[in-house]
Amino acid sequence: MDFESNDFMGWNRSFDLEFSFESQSQDLFLTRVDIYYYNNPSGGYGLPDIRTGISTTGTEDSYTNVVSTFIDNSEVSQSDDNVQMLSLIILTPQNFLFLYQFFRLQFIFSSSFAATQTFISEMKFFTNTDTSFPAVPIVFMSPNQTLQPDTVQSSLTLSCTVDNNGTFAWTWTGPGVSDGDIKAADTTRTSILMLSNISAADAGDYTCSASYLAFGDSLDPSNIVFNSIKPDMNTTNNISLTLSSNVSAEVYYDGLLVRAGNTVTVQKDTHVTLSCTFTGYLPADYQINWMDSSNMADGTITNGDDTRNISQRGGFSTSPAVQSNYTILSVEVDDSGPYTCSMDGTELKETISLMVTSATVS
Repeated sequence: MDFESNDFMGWNRSFDLEFSFESQSQDLFLTRVDIYYYNNPSGGYGLPDIRTGISTTGTEDSYTNVVSTFIDNSEVSQSDDNVQMLSLIILTPQNFLFLYQFFRLQFIFSSSFAATQTFISEMKFFTNTDTSFPAVPIVFMSPNQTLQPDTVQSSLTLSCTVDNNGTFAWTWTGPGVSDGDIKAADTTRTSILMLSNISAADAGDYTCSASYLAFGDSLDPSNIVFNSIKPDMNTTNNISLTLSSNVSAEVYYDGLLVRAGNTVTVQKDTHVTLSCTFTGYLPADYQINWMDSSNMADGTITNGDDTRNISQRGGFSTSPAVQSNYTILSVEVDDSGPYTCSMDGTELKETISLMVTSATVS
């Protein structure tokens, strides 16, 4: 079904829908609600957190929560751009259609959910349908992933999706989790970990864990799960994040640029600049050190902070490269030898072999 906005009602903040029913039968149980909505995660369209409740009077403080879950949402996807119909079943059905009672659906937008707007065209209510929910083993759609970004990015997104119907609770562990932002998507079947200000420290092994958790159930402060979906189960998935980095070296003298793959020969009394360029994902608070064969380099770093002429410090940068230039004024023959640049917190280093001669370099 195509999305036609005129056929939908839309919200971009939390809202309640309240319905009243009247029946003379004591044998009717409200058991299922079918929701027709527009799903386009790339545009922020979807379903947020949901709560269901019942009341005899319809006043705000008279509602009692009832727990629910989806039974047919395994095909909901981050790539969707269409109208979806999902069935929400009441796991604790109440015989509240006898006489006159109220049913409330709460749609709750929060920072924990990726959806930022909801458009609904239709709802259908069913009584006395099956409310059993088969809690089958949880299976991940992309198990044991290895991610290695091709280009330097200031932010990255890791995600886990289960190939199951139902609603889920998620937890994450890994190097960047404490500073990350976690959001539920695809009616809680997907958990997204958003990492910002990426540095080399964010590389490593991440684990996402999923467990069934019905809408309306929750974790108490002691982390005891109150869950109407049985049996309880928790399944984990691993993501290995590799953030590549590299270093290259060059030598500048007499207006010439020479790649430092081999020994570089320069004439005595010329000004020489040795340059190392670090690329890729680097430490958030990097330090670049220069050493000669005596481990006591005595040139001058010409960019960055000069700390006793042997190291350069800096903070996080989204630039794809950090360059450090080490300059020796009026080189002497005794300045010949290897010069090594390195970056603390990484295995990155490069050695430049410098040969200073008193003869004219041709």
